[in-house]
Amino acid sequence: MKTHRLILFFCFSLVFFTGQVFAADFRGSKTVVAYVQPNQGNPYYAYGTFGIDIGYKYVSEAGESETARTKFTFDLTTIPPNAEITSVQLSYYAYNYANSSYKFKMTQIGNYNSPQEIWQNIGQASSLFTDVAYASGSLNSGTLTSMVNSSKGSYLYIGALSQNENNSDSRANLDLTLTIQFSVPPATVKITADNNFTASGGTNHGTMVIDGVNRTIPLTGYTFQKTVGQTLILSANSPQNDNQGHQRI
Repeated sequence: MKTHRLILFFCFSLVFFTGQVFAADFRGSKTVVAYVQPNQGNPYYAYGTFGIDIGYKYVSEAGESETARTKFTFDLTTIPPNAEITSVQLSYYAYNYANSSYKFKMTQIGNYNSPQEIWQNIGQASSLFTDVAYASGSLNSGTLTSMVNSSKGSYLYIGALSQNENNSDSRANLDLTLTIQFSVPPATVKITADNNFTASGGTNHGTMVIDGVNRTIPLTGYTFQKTVGQTLILSANSPQNDNQGHQRI
């Protein structure tokens, strides 16, 4: 037998940590819809074009007014369906308003697509928060947390409208951001342990001690599962002879 010795073995342990806690911000993307009243002709519904998110605005050059409402879409597809929601906060920021005494409300809307359906649904849906001042701040409620829980791995929709939208100076812009803290429970992971040689005889990759048990390693490696939170210990058997006549240490 050849006397070459290749030092290739090691012993180590891996700890698979328990479920992680995450906090993430989800900014709502806007779909602005408007009830449009032209100087001539019949009113109609359309996507907003006057640069406001809620309230009323008249543009003399266009010869028409818009009463705007906004559908906010929150993409929660990065939150796993099995995540546990631990806290939810909705931050709002109203700006470019003319009257700081005005208030707006938010509603629990569905995913409607046409301007008329969106506009009407925002006004008819159940209230989420009401009497919110044209300002900035944050809100939370059990209803909001339930909405987030129901929308994990999917999309959540919130409507916004001015409670003073019949007034000519009720226009405003509005941004909404959800801050969600959630934890992901422990998972099972698949692991393949292998030696980087073929043993004498050519039928396997030698042996290895896995969690205190001596295992023969198949040519495709030894695959097994561990639950997150468990400790894994791998150690080498040394020496072993490979199929090239070398002794592996």
